[in-house]
Amino acid sequence: MKLVTLLLTSLLIASASAAVYYSLSFQPRVTVQGAPAVNFTSGDDTPAGSTVNSAWARLLFKSYPNATLTYDEGMNISNGDSVSHQIRLRHVSITPTSGNQAVSNFTLIRFTLIAQNGTTATTFEYSTSGDTWNTPATTSYYIIPNGQEWTLKVETLSPAAATASTEANLEIALDVLE
Repeated sequence: MKLVTLLLTSLLIASASAAVYYSLSFQPRVTVQGAPAVNFTSGDDTPAGSTVNSAWARLLFKSYPNATLTYDEGMNISNGDSVSHQIRLRHVSITPTSGNQAVSNFTLIRFTLIAQNGTTATTFEYSTSGDTWNTPATTSYYIIPNGQEWTLKVETLSPAAATASTEANLEIALDVLE
């Protein structure tokens, strides 16, 4: 019995130490740059109390029961580069999450990306079905030419029975291809 135990232990040790491997290494360097070429700027209708800087924005929009509230120029997206870039909108997160009764206080939150010439590039829309969010799909990429400023129009709507002071917090990514 001791011999069997000894043999099994020896096999276990031999198989554990028989692993052969090699390592590759890499040395990334990250250099801080100035502001991104495509960036956020305040629009004529950016709500008071909002924070907009080149790479991040916190926008404080309102929604009224039974009335569509429109911010024609809720925020701008500017391309200060000497070349065109491709941009898209992508849903990241929203709270309250689906299943929470507070979701039913919203009907619509729509973002419309409008090119400098006034044409609509895309619409990015959140809607609800009861207490469930219908989140938008990631948009296609759109080319924003160098030196142009595009507008993000925002529309909000809540149902007639909405409870005042209910909040929805959205995180949306603006993806920019270098």
